[in-house]
Formats: sequence, structure tokens, C-alpha cells
Amino acid sequence: MVISFLVIELGILFSSEMFLVDGGVNNIILTSLPATPLPASKVAGTDVLLNLLVPDMEYITLGSCSDFSAVENLGRQIGRLFKTKGIDFWVFGSFKVIADDSNDVLSRVSRSPFLTAHVMSTLAHGLQTAGVVPVFDFRKGYDVDVLQALISRRAVYPFVVSSDEEAKEISGIGFVRPYFVDTGNVWLLHNGNSVQLEYTWNELQEPDLEGARKEILRKSIVLLKPEVSKGKGRIFIKEIPAKVPQEGGVVIFANDTWLMDLARAVLSGAEPATGRKSW
Repeated sequence: MVISFLVIELGILFSSEMFLVDGGVNNIILTSLPATPLPASKVAGTDVLLNLLVPDMEYITLGSCSDFSAVENLGRQIGRLFKTKGIDFWVFGSFKVIADDSNDVLSRVSRSPFLTAHVMSTLAHGLQTAGVVPVFDFRKGYDVDVLQALISRRAVYPFVVSSDEEAKEISGIGFVRPYFVDTGNVWLLHNGNSVQLEYTWNELQEPDLEGARKEILRKSIVLLKPEVSKGKGRIFIKEIPAKVPQEGGVVIFANDTWLMDLARAVLSGAEPATGRKSW
């Protein structure tokens, strides 16, 4: 009871709507998918990583995919899944580019801010098509060039930050939308209300996440040193080599048997490489 009063007082202090993390009442942020659909009376979002929703799906995989329609379809399928669970919005995204000092290349889309923005806006559009609100996750940082590229694409959505100061900086760039401040077990919504975090429409089709996953994995096979003679080279699985071996190689983002076979076919010249080198 004391905790409830403290939460209420905190919400009043910040003059904002509150979302409780994994709470059982009112507006909520979930850290996993619910076993049964949530009641329509709740506005609910989920803060679940992409690669936990779709196995092996890293942000660099999306950046390496040569077909943007496949990225949009992935967003649509994720949105369909969320709709079956009663989830209204998803917190996601990667907004820092790959740099020479990047420690976790897999979690970023590309070296290019423009490609990063395009991939994120495309994934968000697919999500919207299914009736789920995109909420961009800026808690791990962002590059100003990425935000400006998003603004130029009119891909400006609600977002989440760790402090009000960060939100003011982002708004000062021109990225003005309702935003969350993540305070831990409570997320405070500023400059908007919960109604702006749910859409009334939804697609009736069943989600096909595995089909979307396979399509992206198939179209993100990156051939290193294509001038190397056929049949040579190493297969790198979810690994970006610091130095390409002399005999060349190919990068794939899962160890599925069918994908390994396809990678060997690419190395032998029997199949074309379908992905782009985005790092």
C-alpha cells in the first residue's frame, strides 16, 4: 500500500501518466509476452529485445538485408503477434551507427546514419501496418545524424529515454513526440497521453514470424572478397571478422542447416550473394 501511494505521488509530481513495469493494473510495460491476451481496457507496451522475439535476428542482420520489403514484412509479422496478445506498442530500435570503436556491432544496423534511419523507419512502418505503435528506444544512445535522417523521412514516433534532459536534447533536434522517462519500475509518459500509444486497426491474418525470419536471413548473406576463386572461403556465423581471410569468406546470421547449405553454394558460385556489407 505504501508503494502504491509513493507511485501515485511520483506521478503527480511529474504531471504525467504512469506505466508500471510488469504491473497487474492500469497501463503497463511488459518485459515478456503474456501467456493470454490482455484486456482491451489496458494500454500495454512491451520492452522485449528483437532477438528474443525472433531468434537470431540482430539489427545488423536487418542492415545487411538487401530487400527493404522483407524488413517491413518482419515489422508487420511482429505487429500481428502483438495484436493477438493485446499489446499496443513496442519499444525497440538501434540508433547509433557502427564505428571503428564499436564493441557490439551486431546490435547496430550500419555505418551509415541514412541506412540506419531507413531500416528503422521501414521496420516501424511494418509495425504500424499491423496496428501497433512504434516507440523508439533511445536509452542506449543515438547519433544526431540518425535522428535528423528519421525526421527527413517523417519517421518521428514516441520514444523512451532515461532522463528528462535527454528528452529535451532530442526535442531540440526537432524530434518532438510524446516520450517516456524510464525510472525503473515506473515509466512516466510526458507531452502526451496513453491514447496516443494505441491504434484502433489491426490485421486479421495470423503472424508468420518464421517465414519473415527466413526471408531476411536468406537475403542478408554477405560475400567477402568475391574475386576469390570459387569454392574457397570461410563461413562466419554471426561474426564480423576484424580482417577478411586471404581465401575470402561469407557472413551469415544463423546456423540453420538450410542457411549453411546456401552459404556454401554462395562460396562455390552456384548461388548469388544476396546481402550488403553494412559494417
